Amino acid sequence: MILKASTRAPKGLAAHLMNTRDNDHVHVHSVDGFVSQDLHGAMSEVGLMMKGLKSGQPLFSVSLSPPQEHEVGIDVFEAAINEIEQRCGLTGQPRAVVFHEKEGRRHAHAVWSRIDPATMTVKKLPYAYYTCQSFNGLWLPNPYHPPLDQVKLPGIFGSKTHAVITAPTPPELSQYPQLQNGSVSYVQGFKPW
Repeated sequence: MILKASTRAPKGLAAHLMNTRDNDHVHVHSVDGFVSQDLHGAMSEVGLMMKGLKSGQPLFSVSLSPPQEHEVGIDVFEAAINEIEQRCGLTGQPRAVVFHEKEGRRHAHAVWSRIDPATMTVKKLPYAYYTCQSFNGLWLPNPYHPPLDQVKLPGIFGSKTHAVITAPTPPELSQYPQLQNGSVSYVQGFKPW
């Protein structure tokens, strides 16, 4: 899964996520934890709440795209989103998930409000996901930014480059659709099975 994340303001985000000009299909998968049950209302809610805050970017936004040669189900996206939420300390925060399809490829956007309504403060994210050691081994190189045979991972004393290993799919993993091409890739030192 290719992840891109940022903190951002709510202004214009709902319109951007609902953009059908650049996407063949747009589907709001969920809007949870907001008073409003639609995306535009949820972003307006955050906009109103942020007026009393010092932060101009009270949202955490992540886009998730499978590598070009893979198709993954909604359950895989949901699992990845839940993992990100848990590792970033955003469990219980309001969240919206939107799926886009373009030229037959599905990708997802997840957006969390970082506002704690009890204290009217913004939850701090200690690190960007790509600098957080607890995420090491969960992603492979971005296919649009070579080299594809290695990935840089953060460590206690700075970043270190690790090789990406491509091996035959083990029999116990062959039932997964994304591995039916006969090979699996993983970061050296982070074998997932």
